[in-house]
Amino acid sequence: MHMKALTVQEIVEYAIKIEQESFTFYQSAAETIIDERALKIIHVLADEEMTHINRLRELLHMPKTTSLEMVKVATVEGIHFINMIPTNPISKSASRQEILREALAREKKTRDLYKRMVEMATMSPPVQDTFQALEEQEQQHVIRVEALIGETE
Repeated sequence: MHMKALTVQEIVEYAIKIEQESFTFYQSAAETIIDERALKIIHVLADEEMTHINRLRELLHMPKTTSLEMVKVATVEGIHFINMIPTNPISKSASRQEILREALAREKKTRDLYKRMVEMATMSPPVQDTFQALEEQEQQHVIRVEALIGETE
């Protein structure tokens, strides 16, 4: 298994990148989905991804007393960590179901990534608390997307 040492700051920056990709994914989905209810939920999910981005950015700008925390090193499974959440582009011909299934896969992978981040013992309580909250919010996204999928099957 390939292990990689990353600073806490690098892990947070990677999480921001994931959230930005999810935000972009939902923006693309909003251009394709015509169903009013699904579209409304897609917009809410996009807004929540932007909230996640802002929350993670706050971690990078904590007071200097906690900035030492950001240079601590955590060892992670490098290959699995970096390639964990691929973003498949949404084709204009994608069905509502295809888009929702892709969204569901993204949300589950993001939730699982945050769960692994919470388990990294080298992180300070503010960082762990943020990842814990994000894991819970991603789980709520999973539930909402699953409900949307269930409505159309």
